[in-house]
Amino acid sequence: MAFLYFHRFRQDIVEQIVNPLTGGTRPIWIAQFSDVQPQWYWFTTNLWWGFGPGLELWGLLGIAWLVWRLTRPSLPAGERRTTIVAAAFPLIYFLAAGGTTAPMARYALPLAPAFAVAAGAFSAFLFDRPRWRTAAVAATAIVVGTTACYALAYMNIYRSPDARLEASAFLSANVPAGSRILVEPSHGIPPTGTYRRNPSFYGDYVMWGANTERHEDYALYTLDTYVYLYGGRASAEQKQEYIQSRLDLVDFILIDDFYVQLYRHLPDSSHGVVKRYYDALFSGQLGFDLIKTFKVYPALAGVTIDDDAAELSSRMNDHPRVYLFMRRQPRAR
Repeated sequence: MAFLYFHRFRQDIVEQIVNPLTGGTRPIWIAQFSDVQPQWYWFTTNLWWGFGPGLELWGLLGIAWLVWRLTRPSLPAGERRTTIVAAAFPLIYFLAAGGTTAPMARYALPLAPAFAVAAGAFSAFLFDRPRWRTAAVAATAIVVGTTACYALAYMNIYRSPDARLEASAFLSANVPAGSRILVEPSHGIPPTGTYRRNPSFYGDYVMWGANTERHEDYALYTLDTYVYLYGGRASAEQKQEYIQSRLDLVDFILIDDFYVQLYRHLPDSSHGVVKRYYDALFSGQLGFDLIKTFKVYPALAGVTIDDDAAELSSRMNDHPRVYLFMRRQPRAR
């Protein structure tokens, strides 16, 4: 149906994909890349956390071996063709996708089968060498075993109660109905009210806007870290006044770690107001105490994998961290 709305389709592609990935625009949802070297980030973060250390390292060795194999003049023509394909795809893909200034974790997914093929071919080559066979079998067993355990550990995220639903249940049990709660425009905010009781997957639950309110089980008020506080139209003084005015309205603050982490990567020169707000909030200087944190990590057999260093978009959707703060002293009426 794209041809029926081609102008809008093209505009969306340019605004949501082309411009952010090429550095033409810097929307807040790619702020986590503001202080990283994009190409190196693929190896230190996306492949490391996406594939697991074993498969990344063995796959890189496999790709290097495939390239080396092509330098052998005696390589049969049929094997040369398959080697070219196996070696060319990851290299060409990285040359194309690695140029982005916003290396989202999902862009590494097409490399997974290529790394698996390269790693398998490298292991098979070593198995045929008696001198290296024992070491190769041991290394391959470690790679396969750790990668399988790594995948099973991530399944713990989906076997465990979602942190947002856990936070919703905690609110219902411990926060009085009608309480005033500050939230941010994020998909990680725990559902409350009608949406929690009768969720609609065709609607948009996120509270967008600088002064949006929603009154159901609780009175929810937005702190617009997405547009108003990120944009450059408001002065530092106006942003400070806005933050304080929203804090004065509420007794609780309910946020996930999406914007908290995004602003950590942004420069103080243009985003210092919000960065200082988060620092003051978590240190207790604003008069709110952190009373509960909700988080699910990958885990297997009692071993937990702290993946807080993984690329933010790979965590924010299925296992965000949720914070609940409560005002220390009664709010002035």
